[in-house]
Amino acid sequence: MKKRITLMIAILTMNPLLQLPVIKTGLVLSTGGLMLSFTSEVNAISKKLNQNSFQYHIESGLEKSKNNDYEGAIEDFTKAIELNPENEDAYIERGIAKYKLEDYEGAIEDFTEAIELNPENEDAYYWRGFTKYDLKDYEASIQDFTKVIELNPDNGDAYFERGIAKYELEDYEGAGEDFTQVIELNPYDELLSSALYFRGDTKYQLEDYEGAIEDFTQVIGTYAEDPELYYLIGASKLNLENYNGCSDINKAIELGKADGYDWEWLDSVEANFCSN
Repeated sequence: MKKRITLMIAILTMNPLLQLPVIKTGLVLSTGGLMLSFTSEVNAISKKLNQNSFQYHIESGLEKSKNNDYEGAIEDFTKAIELNPENEDAYIERGIAKYKLEDYEGAIEDFTEAIELNPENEDAYYWRGFTKYDLKDYEASIQDFTKVIELNPDNGDAYFERGIAKYELEDYEGAGEDFTQVIELNPYDELLSSALYFRGDTKYQLEDYEGAIEDFTQVIGTYAEDPELYYLIGASKLNLENYNGCSDINKAIELGKADGYDWEWLDSVEANFCSN
């Protein structure tokens, strides 16, 4: 499985407080030129606010989060919660900051508090599922993503993340169904490519080698330097007794050794067969 792109595809599906527009890339949230405009906007707003007000601490916390000052952000969000303990979004923002500091248990507590305040807040379920995944609590993660889907059946990110969690539990059929749902929702390009990649991987695990090759072939342009993709294509071909798969395997070996990553398949039966 392509471990390096596992979970970060959909981080920050929306900002519940400012609705900041975002550009999603394959691994992380990219705000590009929006960062300076966002910071300027927050600074302008903050100057007009009472520094002891709830909104001031929210704006200040968001600005610190955007500048990776998560400890400072937590202080601001905590003050905001003290001023308005019924505001679910403040708990979510503080939970996100805790998540960034890898305080996963603390983050879950905040997301859970947000859910208790509003049981229909899909952001809170999404982030709690996201965090539970990092704690390897895959079944609980699936439950939260399922709740997001119940609240918003068009949330492709939630289907994707639920599929990843199912994959970890070796529920390849269930994972494949979720990735197919993502593809049918026709999401932004990066999520679509990742869903095709992972669906190909689930088909490979289920020995549907022709289906795997079909999905993998669609994303070669996106993952042209990814060793594992070529390995999976080559291995699928070999399993279909198509020995042209060795050219893919050898390309995978070449790329794998070049990037220095300890790919477990470098010493696989297929790799040894094709390199001899």
